[in-house]
Amino acid sequence: MDNQSKPKPPRVREGAEGQAPAAYLNIGCGERYLPAWVNIDLDARGPGIVQHDIQKGIPFPDGIFGAVYHSHLLEHLSKDYALAFLRECHRVLRCGGVLRVVVPNLEQIVRCYLSCLETALRGQEPESDLNYEWIMLELYDQAVRTRCGGHMARYIARPSVRNLSFVTNRIGTSAVASCHPAPILPYRQRLKNFIKQRGILLTSRHAASKMATLVRDAALKAVLGSDFEKLQVGRFRTSGEIHACMYDRHSLKVLQEQAGFCEVRACSAVESRIEEWSEYCLDTNSDGTVYKPDSLYMEGIKPK
Repeated sequence: MDNQSKPKPPRVREGAEGQAPAAYLNIGCGERYLPAWVNIDLDARGPGIVQHDIQKGIPFPDGIFGAVYHSHLLEHLSKDYALAFLRECHRVLRCGGVLRVVVPNLEQIVRCYLSCLETALRGQEPESDLNYEWIMLELYDQAVRTRCGGHMARYIARPSVRNLSFVTNRIGTSAVASCHPAPILPYRQRLKNFIKQRGILLTSRHAASKMATLVRDAALKAVLGSDFEKLQVGRFRTSGEIHACMYDRHSLKVLQEQAGFCEVRACSAVESRIEEWSEYCLDTNSDGTVYKPDSLYMEGIKPK
């Protein structure tokens, strides 16, 4: 990325000894962003968010942040790139700064799977088979799915989910609410709906781009026939939703240490070495409940 297209670094004032006060960076913020932080995401969903693909690096100078945070992002990066990405986090942190990494907790999932397996084998407890079915999806669905939401979304979208409390305790209320994907219409119908909604006059660049995409896909489907579905699967598999790797306390500690961090340790959703952490509600909801209960929280320090 050239210098002209790079986003400007956050504005900071010089401190008493020539050092700027610590700014905090939230990478892959999605819809959980804070005006007091520097927020960055591939898809900017709010004001002030820096839109950038982090696979091209972190677009800020060395040593300007007091903390770097990312949640449920690292598992979507290839194992080859994960280390390079954490080294980028190390680069933009100032000495003594904190890296907080949140990922799905593989150890917790596996322990829950073994418990659900034993309970299902005994067959003496209500909903044991349903709990086993769900934890099996947690283990593999997001790594193998070929459409948005996968089998996990289909499970939650059932007319009646008898073990909904179990599922909610596993992944949180927000994740449950998000597992209701909109129906995917045929391309010809989507094109008709698009024209009907906006008329034939394209009044914006976004509308023109959307129209071009629909026309292109309709043409590709006519040419490729049944192979068009394979193209769609390939597009989805590279869209960023798939889990490329999973981590537990040991593997994530080793990875952070390889990236140059020290004093790496696991903590809870409400515990952090980031100052005033409880006020930010990034890993908790406003009512104090945990945002993603299936998470592993690990922090490392950039050595001084």
